Amino acid sequence: MGKITGVLLVGKIDNAVLSKMPKRLHDSICYIDFSDSENTHDSVDIDLARISKQVIDFFVEQGYSRIGFIGGQDEPNTADIREKAFVEYGTLKGVVSDADIYRGDFSSLSGYNLAKALLAKGDYPNALFIASDSIAIGVLRALHEDGINIPNDIALISVNDIPTARFTFPPLSTVRIHSEMMGIQGVNLLVEKYRDGRALPLQVYVPSKLKLRGTTR
Repeated sequence: MGKITGVLLVGKIDNAVLSKMPKRLHDSICYIDFSDSENTHDSVDIDLARISKQVIDFFVEQGYSRIGFIGGQDEPNTADIREKAFVEYGTLKGVVSDADIYRGDFSSLSGYNLAKALLAKGDYPNALFIASDSIAIGVLRALHEDGINIPNDIALISVNDIPTARFTFPPLSTVRIHSEMMGIQGVNLLVEKYRDGRALPLQVYVPSKLKLRGTTR
């Protein structure tokens, strides 16, 4: 078996895990779907802030003047990048208020419960940006149970474009994340770094694409 010369790390990795890696590999790491704050390693990531702005711009162009957000947290008391950019840009555009921000975890159950809380207010936005398809699946169920017409009463856009997104009712409008390309680019960076001895860490952002389906007009 050959010697390991590079490591792909997917998502945010705890420092305790990194400390267990052989020291010779510490300079041969490429993060996928995460960028370390000091930019000391190669990384392949998604521009989540840009996605939030893209979704807001779409809704504004369609004439929506009040847009809500349903999302999750990876860490307690820390806003997700999507949420932070959504609030900042949406506030600037005059279409977002703190009262329309709902946060739980990234499960369908959380999406269901948060959507129920939103509907219980009786006064809710007619467009929603949802941080992931898994959350959106729960939101859809809650909206259906309350007799909400999608997209006429509430339109929604989520993120990821998982295979299930095409088979919900209505099919989810979502921002497609090219996960397979992220992995390919990560391998390319590791190979190039090992082959050429490159010392400068590189950050690569893989483009995303808005896929419009049945949850938007």
